[in-house]
Amino acid sequence: QRLARLIGAFGLLWFNIAMQAALIFATKVLVSAKSVWTIRKIYQQYEVHMYGGDSGHLWSSIGGQKRGMPGNFDAGRFQTLDAGVKEGVCAIPLSRPIFTGLILFIWTLTCVGELRRTVELFRRLVCHGSTSSRFLRVTIETQDSHDIFKLKTLGLNARALITLLIVLPRLGITFALLELGSRFLLATTSFENLIVNVLALAVIKDIKDLIYSTVVSAHDKRELELTRIAIADGDRRERSSLQSMLQASVWLIAAVAFVWLYMFRFQSVLPDYQWDVKRVCSPWIQERFVERSD
Repeated sequence: QRLARLIGAFGLLWFNIAMQAALIFATKVLVSAKSVWTIRKIYQQYEVHMYGGDSGHLWSSIGGQKRGMPGNFDAGRFQTLDAGVKEGVCAIPLSRPIFTGLILFIWTLTCVGELRRTVELFRRLVCHGSTSSRFLRVTIETQDSHDIFKLKTLGLNARALITLLIVLPRLGITFALLELGSRFLLATTSFENLIVNVLALAVIKDIKDLIYSTVVSAHDKRELELTRIAIADGDRRERSSLQSMLQASVWLIAAVAFVWLYMFRFQSVLPDYQWDVKRVCSPWIQERFVERSD
């Protein structure tokens, strides 16, 4: 019975991983790729028009994307730009770096939280604690009239299985979601859809919670709630301090650094983005969309 439950647990785990991987692949191929193609096309049409369309005023970026040469930008040409291109280019996320950066920061924090939980799981189960010759050792203790299952030790085989079948797949899925989500958000062609898309990405990340709440039996949930991991001696003696606060803040600093580096250095949605949209789109958006009180 115990073996059957273990096999069932790993089966659900890998069912979840397979679903997440399939959704990541489908989103990348069917959704994100089209969004990237669309936004690149719109921005190239904008560049060609705003820099005069003369070959001497343009240069080719990665993939043959046309970009304007510095000094040839003419803001007056915006008035004659095609209405569809005008509306599309003014909805480019990078044209509003503060708003887009906040949305991307929220998504990055979501993924960083998942990474932190995975690292903590690895640290507590694999790195710390005593090693046993047995696969695992669990004791039952009574606490507040409830039986508590305390995980005391894990064997080397158990630690290897946890690393290969749980920790590494979770890390891989999270990094894939971070990359896919960041690219997808920067390729979104309307600001309202930025909010919708970040919520849709969160659904993919939280599939494991959906499967757990829907499929796992109430008995197994109760047992998991009553299961504790024996705390290592070093963790038991550790108290809140400035050092622990600084260690926790590293995750926040990493999230901020990733957002800045991705938007301004490593994003490949719009290679060699010229940052030349906001100055002409701001007045157009103000005139067309912003409500004025009489």
